[in-house]
Amino acid sequence: PYLPISHRAATARETLQIFAPLAHRLGLWAYKTELSDLSFKYLFPAEFMEVQEYIERMAPQYEDVIASSQDKARAVSSSLPRSFARHDGWLGALQEPSRSLLGTFAAEYAG
Repeated sequence: PYLPISHRAATARETLQIFAPLAHRLGLWAYKTELSDLSFKYLFPAEFMEVQEYIERMAPQYEDVIASSQDKARAVSSSLPRSFARHDGWLGALQEPSRSLLGTFAAEYAG
């Protein structure tokens, strides 16, 4: 049922070189990220695990920064005059940074 390791590596390389960039150009960023991460996992398993652990360690810090930013944005929003269309809906846009594991590896470890 599973592909041999050589086929997995070839498929992962092809996905990283063809399908992930295609998804990016089509604006399918979630698919691009997933394809890149899966390819990274099969091409470089040790590095994949290292980056995944790094992100898990950093998650609480991201959550604190996001919560603090949301609080500051709410304070600014509440001080705006009523003439501005003020609502909390836009605060949902403050989320954890979304970067693929491969992108994190490239930025933090390879560069």
